[in-house]
Amino acid sequence: MEPSTGWWSFWERRSAQGMKFAAQNAQALDIREGKCNRFHNAVGRVRVGRGALRRDSLANVPPTQSRRCPSRPRTASSCDQLGARQQPARIPIDPRREFGTQPEEERLMKRIGITSLAWSAVLLLVVAGGALATPLINGATVETRTFNDCSLSTLTTSNNYPASISITDAMSPACVGFANLHSFSFSADGGATAAAFDNNSNFRFSADFKIEGPGQGEGGLRLSPWYGQYVDGRFMANATTGEIACFGGAIPFYSFTAGHNITYTKGTPIHLQLTYRGHHNTAGGPATIQYRVVYNGNTYDSPVLAFGEQNEAECVHGLWGMLNDGRAGGYFQPRANTGASLTATWSNIQFACLPSDATPVANGATVETRTFNDCGLSTLTTSNNYPASISITDVMSSQCVGFANLHSFSFSADGGATAAVFDNPSDFRFGADFKIDGAGQGEGGLRLSPWYGQYVDGRFMANATTGEIACFGGAIPFYSFTAGHNITYTKGTTIHLQLTYRANNLTSASPASIQYRVVYNGNTYDSPVLAFGEQNEAECVHGLWGMLNDGRAGGYFQPRANTGASLTATWSNITYTALAANVDLTFDPGTLNLAAHGHWVTAVLEPAAPYTPSDIDASSLLLNGVVAVDPSGPTSIGDFDKDGISDLTVKFDRAAVAALLSPGNAVDVTVTGSIAGGCFSASDQIKVTSKVLDSPVAGATYAPGTQVDVRWNRDMDDPANVSIVSTFDNGQHWNVEAQNVNNNGHWTWTVPAISSGQARLGVVVIAGTDASGLVMAAELGESGAFRTGSPTGVGANGPVSFAMRKISPNPTRGEFTVDFSLPNGRSATLAVFDVGGRQVASRLVGGLGAGQHTVTFGRDVRLPAGVYHVRLTQDGHSLSSRATVIQQ
Repeated sequence: MEPSTGWWSFWERRSAQGMKFAAQNAQALDIREGKCNRFHNAVGRVRVGRGALRRDSLANVPPTQSRRCPSRPRTASSCDQLGARQQPARIPIDPRREFGTQPEEERLMKRIGITSLAWSAVLLLVVAGGALATPLINGATVETRTFNDCSLSTLTTSNNYPASISITDAMSPACVGFANLHSFSFSADGGATAAAFDNNSNFRFSADFKIEGPGQGEGGLRLSPWYGQYVDGRFMANATTGEIACFGGAIPFYSFTAGHNITYTKGTPIHLQLTYRGHHNTAGGPATIQYRVVYNGNTYDSPVLAFGEQNEAECVHGLWGMLNDGRAGGYFQPRANTGASLTATWSNIQFACLPSDATPVANGATVETRTFNDCGLSTLTTSNNYPASISITDVMSSQCVGFANLHSFSFSADGGATAAVFDNPSDFRFGADFKIDGAGQGEGGLRLSPWYGQYVDGRFMANATTGEIACFGGAIPFYSFTAGHNITYTKGTTIHLQLTYRANNLTSASPASIQYRVVYNGNTYDSPVLAFGEQNEAECVHGLWGMLNDGRAGGYFQPRANTGASLTATWSNITYTALAANVDLTFDPGTLNLAAHGHWVTAVLEPAAPYTPSDIDASSLLLNGVVAVDPSGPTSIGDFDKDGISDLTVKFDRAAVAALLSPGNAVDVTVTGSIAGGCFSASDQIKVTSKVLDSPVAGATYAPGTQVDVRWNRDMDDPANVSIVSTFDNGQHWNVEAQNVNNNGHWTWTVPAISSGQARLGVVVIAGTDASGLVMAAELGESGAFRTGSPTGVGANGPVSFAMRKISPNPTRGEFTVDFSLPNGRSATLAVFDVGGRQVASRLVGGLGAGQHTVTFGRDVRLPAGVYHVRLTQDGHSLSSRATVIQQ
């Protein structure tokens, strides 16, 4: 090992590897000072954004014409279509530092002493908490009077996310100001605070939106940057002018009025949706957005629009995307000088986290030789059998006196033609079994390299000469296994090296992180999870707080050139995993009958390796961005589909899911959630019908032993054989009556000796069973409720059965009554549950005795808008039905 020249010399060498701190301190300080001044000045500028709202109609503006930065003054360089960019000055870099021709004392990646390594390990270890680049939304906040030109107005808000959010602002005739401004924002902590959205997020959200009342104003959705979190970035429906357009903040401009000749009419619902993908957040892969409008039965889509660069002078907030520390949700801006009331309502609010596409999918490797070529007379032999093995042998000439040659391999996403590009927002893990053997001297291992040293810097090293095992250089955080775990490498032995890179949010609060692993001599050693530093704001086009854009990843081999001997590096069992999880979703029933009854529908989630079902956080799961897993339903890990791969089975409330879906032959169902600290999205396509059997007849009574001709209508794509199932408690429990029945539209059923007022038959295909009972693969038809057997109780008007007969009104704007009957006076309960399975009201009704009864809910305690389940329970039996409360 070469002697260390001390701590400061170590840092000078790291500067030579691209950190370049000392030479740019003054410039960086100027940038930061200017940035801070702009921030404080901008506090008074936020209201300038309102000037953009005093605008002429956009009806004649081309739909994609840029109207960026309408909401605050910017320099010309901050808006990509307002003038040519002025690139910041760069400190010249000695080309020898990049290509290995500098003197030995300045060579990139010089060895450093064990003493320096130990001190570095102490000072550089930083534990980084994991973070999700896309928030997992589970609530909403409401922000009022961000603009407050009419403080005398009367404001009313209602937050029943995700069913509905409404804001009513009744203006005072005394007001003469321009407008008030209110909004809602998605929340990741149940509605306590607004969630932060960053550049590398990936998501889709939507709502049915309506403005009504005699006042004037506008509203819609909102995707806001850091400098106007509750103001800018608007997807607007204007109730006064009819204009439908997207503008402001960082989002690309688009006009549906100009592009599709549609306008909004006050008092009508309009569906608004936007899809944001962070991609690579680079000039070559900017973030994109697509807007969608569904109005009067027609669907209109914008093109997929790319974000501009934004402002390099404010690069701490990100580039080529929505900008960091943003907010997302909806907004409402009623005119203040109307003296009238206006109401904005968002209903059926949906949010979906989307998987990132910023990580290359490696399917090969390239081999790069002689990046340093201090011994051009050496004999080089390479072998590329990726992923089984890659080997490089360099036989040095005795005439060579230079320092070292440098060779490497890089992961490829095009079958080995070119090295794959890795950018800041990537998420991946790779590793290999590594060995150096031969008579020569040198080092090698893995490599995660930044743009300025793509085949040189960012090394995870095993040194065959000194035994040192350490990670250093480029942008990666330093760590020494020799200092931290007291292990050294012996030439000729195999050592397993692995690194895991996670982008997180790429901000100062949530930088990218890396973890190194060594498996050697039967023992496993892990570094802490280490946080990346900010890197260099003056070069922010290459990213901050991560590995830096336009990097490369793979392995490296640096044999000493002056040994006159041979050295071989071999990587075997090479593994690479893009950590954007691939999860397969099977939704049962695959044919969902909206006329059918039951408690749950089933989602089977099967993650691909290296993930397992236990990596999925079941509490984070949302179906179509709205319905959470029902905590009262069984959740299990097993192999439900019997394909040899373990899966997670969860239950969603059937009524809540059915309320989201409409009949169709190809209806998309999506489940999003958290897996191993990341985000995933899994989709299935199902058929949705609403089919009732012709027989048995709803409301009829069938005595035990009666033979009933069960009749149904078969679709052309239905299977050849079906099962017949029965329920005697309105779908809470199903029983198999017959299997492998010829699907010819009829079958004879003998009524059993069971007394029920809530009997039903179904024609189905059975997928299997779990703790909840039968799981249906297809629901092809179901009868209405009918009676079987003889009643067992006697009421005022004769015999009665255990039954829930009617909920009215349904839907309701508040209170509703439940008509039911009991066969006896034993203990019984009538309870109301929300879609999350929480009991919100209950009555003990057994004391009412045998007979027909009516109980009212929602009179004393107001129920928020939403779907509820009313459950009648007695003697271990239960019946349930659905009640829907709509906005009052």
